Amino acid sequence: MGFMRRKLFTKSSIIFLVTAAVLLLPSCDMANDEIPPEDVTNLSFNAKGEAVEFSWTNPPDSDFSYVEIRTTAKGETYYHTSIVPGKATSYTVQELTNNVEYEFNIICYDTSKNHSAGITAKSIPSGLGDVRNVTYSSFENGQLI
Repeated sequence: MGFMRRKLFTKSSIIFLVTAAVLLLPSCDMANDEIPPEDVTNLSFNAKGEAVEFSWTNPPDSDFSYVEIRTTAKGETYYHTSIVPGKATSYTVQELTNNVEYEFNIICYDTSKNHSAGITAKSIPSGLGDVRNVTYSSFENGQLI
């Protein structure tokens, strides 16, 4: 009795496997970006009458999209959001109240909506144009650094 070869794949099973791969592959998003951009660097700010001017260097991430500045007055639970397009490197938060402490969270976003840990700055604008109680801090992995 001769040895009989058995076909592992028939022509129709190969067509089925190729079709299934073509249909299922797009649903497997292999390029799902979950890496957040870095924070801005070289942050500087200057409190003026009813405003605070910010300037910074944007992160080097190729998919960096924009900066969000969240402004909260001391004692408040809500914040105002300012969106700064990606190519901009400065912004002035206006219509603040003099002699009130404000906290500013500067957060970077990429094109996949991932966001950096953010940098926090505090300032008290005054009508005299001086800067009082100015601080800023960075966070990495949820920890103050």
